[in-house]
Amino acid sequence: MSKNNIENGEDMIEFYDILKQLIRIPSVVGAEHSFFMFTKRELEEIGVSVEYYDGVLVAKGDMPESGYISAHVYTYFLISYDKQNNIYKVY
Repeated sequence: MSKNNIENGEDMIEFYDILKQLIRIPSVVGAEHSFFMFTKRELEEIGVSVEYYDGVLVAKGDMPESGYISAHVYTYFLISYDKQNNIYKVY
């Protein structure tokens, strides 16, 4: 996705393709790293400088007054059951 396409509101199909890829990345508590790395790579491809800290992405563009992005990642617990339907493990 090019920066020009984003600024002009063009190419929503590509935007939805990226969104679908994000949705497919598991977001189990403690395993969010792959989501952050995907997001970091996508932002860098459109010219945004990105730094990753444990569980936090800091993104900076060349026009900081032109817009802001603030977001968070939802994670969920994964529960495994044994053959008797007892909780075996919670991730």
